Amino acid sequence: MERVGDWMVTYSGQKFWPLDPRADEMRIVDVAHHLAMMPRFGGACKSHYSVAEHCVIGSHLVQPEFAFEFLMHDAEETWAPDMINPIKHHSVAGERYSVIGQGIDRVVRMKWNLPACQSSAIKRIDAALCEVEKRQVFQIYPGELDPMVLPDMRLHFWKWQKAEAKFLERFMELTAPQTVGGRRNWWRGWFTEGVETPPAGWPLTHGGQA
Repeated sequence: MERVGDWMVTYSGQKFWPLDPRADEMRIVDVAHHLAMMPRFGGACKSHYSVAEHCVIGSHLVQPEFAFEFLMHDAEETWAPDMINPIKHHSVAGERYSVIGQGIDRVVRMKWNLPACQSSAIKRIDAALCEVEKRQVFQIYPGELDPMVLPDMRLHFWKWQKAEAKFLERFMELTAPQTVGGRRNWWRGWFTEGVETPPAGWPLTHGGQA
């Protein structure tokens, strides 16, 4: 069947069509790696601070029932990296690009059994965490800051290798195998659909670095 648009290649070597997203072409190893390599705030941070770290931290701040949704709330950026806000929210290009991300997000939510629309709890903690990040990731932040938002919290600034491993670790923690008919059911999906156990060695380390 002919696909819409052109394909990109992911970390795992998977072909993916951002304009024609399909659940069976989404792999959690790609989500973890891409988000670990991807900096927050368009790379303006004083040290590497990744989207993966942001997702892991936030998953510990929300109530437990929202933890997995927060961990995965930026997953669509694996295949459609985020724009900086001045373009994303204040331009025609941003509006059109957001439609692509929304299409991918819908498939992400179906694949990993997330709510169809982002929960209000995710939005609240995302905004609060962003205030914390503004204080710590920039050399100087020239805007106003809310002094009442999580003032004692500290970011880790994990290297990408550790951010990737921590994301996968948190994913495994939140998607512990369900027992179905005496068999372990890894229904969330790893490299391919229908895998009963995660690939040996995951979460991977890179050159011995976690």
